[in-house]
Amino acid sequence: MIPGEYNRLYTWMQQTITQDSDTNAPVEAFTANGDVWGTMQPLRANEFLAYSMKAIANYVTIRIRTRPAIKQADQLREKDRNELFLIDGILDDKKGNQLIITAHRFGERNV
Repeated sequence: MIPGEYNRLYTWMQQTITQDSDTNAPVEAFTANGDVWGTMQPLRANEFLAYSMKAIANYVTIRIRTRPAIKQADQLREKDRNELFLIDGILDDKKGNQLIITAHRFGERNV
């Protein structure tokens, strides 16, 4: 990545699962766990082939600098546009000191 290319601020929404005290059913919640800098890019050609044409506009690659402990169950909310992204996959790029995340916009998973 080129310095200064991490130009989008995301709030890292960390998943927690607790049990309902009345029903013992699992309850999923997401709480803000800090802000992280990243960049968003359209899918690459090989990723494009893995998704349908209809869904391609909804899927993105997000690169997060400094490799925080984000998990696939977590979410990212872009602060400027208030868009929520659900994480589909994570690759830890140790050499580049970044996480490479494949995600889709909330409510727009069309695969």
